[in-house]
Amino acid sequence: LHDHPVARRQAAMADRRIVTKTDSVDTNTVEVLETSLRNLNAYADILQVTNGAISVGQLFGMSLIDPATGKADLDRWLNTAAQQTDGTHTHQHFRAGGPHLNFSGGHGDGMGTWLIEGVRPVDWTRFSPRVGEIINQYGDLLLRLKGVVWTSVDNRPLVIHGVQRIFHAPIRLNKWPGHPGTTLVAIGCAGAERVAELLKRVLEDTVADLNPQSV
Repeated sequence: LHDHPVARRQAAMADRRIVTKTDSVDTNTVEVLETSLRNLNAYADILQVTNGAISVGQLFGMSLIDPATGKADLDRWLNTAAQQTDGTHTHQHFRAGGPHLNFSGGHGDGMGTWLIEGVRPVDWTRFSPRVGEIINQYGDLLLRLKGVVWTSVDNRPLVIHGVQRIFHAPIRLNKWPGHPGTTLVAIGCAGAERVAELLKRVLEDTVADLNPQSV
């Protein structure tokens, strides 16, 4: 990880990291490695393998659709619960323009992972083009962006996912696994904190006006 930037990028972008040959080194070496991996991305699983023992199910099945059920599993895909138990990242809370936002970020050797959350629906017709402008301008810094957006016109979850400037078409799911809300996980190179700040601002600025006042 220290000597190869490509390895750092792969470890930061992955949904799950498998640490093999743990039986060949001491416990401290494994702990140091896992700390480095968490610093690169606190929202991706880390599994240890001893003597090559691991099930096939642990190697695959990290996409949005759970292969066991054939249904979307947002909680597993975004894995934001991992952030709540990780002590290496800082947390800041913002309340601006109406929505409550959770904005947290962590850094590992020039790379970072940021979580941006909002609890009010956004106007997709304003949100989408502004996010597109950010991606076009800062795509070189943005390794990956994945998340779910709560839109005002259609209450169902809207999933977005892309790498740098290449994005899949948004996918509309049938229902929320819990309370609706927007959750974005951004993974970027050095300087990508600017991208996370801009995404937070877009989330603040595009909150839908559900009760317009008559003029």
